[in-house]
Amino acid sequence: MAEDGKALLILKETGDQNILTASASGTTVANLDRSGNFSIEGSLSDLSGSTLNVADNLSITGNLSLTGTISDSDSNLVLDDTVDIGSATGGIRIDTTGQISDIDGNIAIADSIDLTGALSLTGTISDSDGNIVLD
Repeated sequence: MAEDGKALLILKETGDQNILTASASGTTVANLDRSGNFSIEGSLSDLSGSTLNVADNLSITGNLSLTGTISDSDSNLVLDDTVDIGSATGGIRIDTTGQISDIDGNIAIADSIDLTGALSLTGTISDSDGNIVLD
């Protein structure tokens, strides 16, 4: 039992090795290195099943797979880079200036559009099936 206000365990690594390494059957599953970097192999989850909170900046190197919803409950969600929605070859792209474009150049609208303000088109409007109606 730790004394009140004291850590239960203090690891003071004075050499050149990781502070902590965890393994299962000889396979490393977690490391805490001398710089404070923590790496895991597998999943990181909140044990109580509620929300896992990160109280500082989070940097992800590699791919992020998300099941669920991304939300920003207290202000606007800001993605500080160009965002491709769909895929990098066949979706829409929103750049850092707010410009929205179709990645493969073929914008398909499968529903009616309510437009307030002006619509500016550059290029050619074509009607492949004879259904353009302007009134």
